[in-house]
Amino acid sequence: MEIKLCTHTRTSTNITMLRSQFLLILFIIEIIFSMEFVHGQSEDEDELRYMVGLSEPLQSTLEWDYDENDETQLILRWKITLPNGYSGILAFSNYDLNTNQLDVIIFGGDEKLYNGYTDETSSLFLPENGVKLDYTVINSVTIENQRKKYTIRITRPLDTCDRQHRNYIIDRGTTDLLTGLMTREDLQKIKQGKSIKFDVNRMNLTLQRVQLLKSQVSL
Repeated sequence: MEIKLCTHTRTSTNITMLRSQFLLILFIIEIIFSMEFVHGQSEDEDELRYMVGLSEPLQSTLEWDYDENDETQLILRWKITLPNGYSGILAFSNYDLNTNQLDVIIFGGDEKLYNGYTDETSSLFLPENGVKLDYTVINSVTIENQRKKYTIRITRPLDTCDRQHRNYIIDRGTTDLLTGLMTREDLQKIKQGKSIKFDVNRMNLTLQRVQLLKSQVSL
């Protein structure tokens, strides 16, 4: 009888120890996930002083500010809602809805960022040796009707000093921004080195004029 009681006591002790170890592991995992969440949240909550609405149907907005470590670059936070099968377009125009000589940023359905340009005939290209923009997809959320809401953080130079790379030179004047949609088929074509026509109606382009460079910084 005493032996059975001792065995039962040891079994209970082992179960208690295992339960404590299991709870400790869960606690550690929870701390790790919390740290990752705070890290991602801190990236998403960078204080950017300026913001403009770009396209109401796409719930598209652009926030921006100077890079505090390099005033020759802008930090952009682009928020956009995309239908299934489409990519987002953010283009810098020399004038109004003119689609010639655009500097075009494309956020693909593959969640990658592409930097392209249009020529004098509004044909869109992705140059093989073009400027690569630093970017981070901060947030991606699926909502109704298979649409996705994205928040993308982009670092973009004001001027690459190289016309061949076709980067639009941002100055203190008004910048014309175009936002719209690109089909999956069009994205595949330009990724394969083919060109497509950059069209206002087909791509549902919306125009917004904004002064990206503010007077707080003397360049």
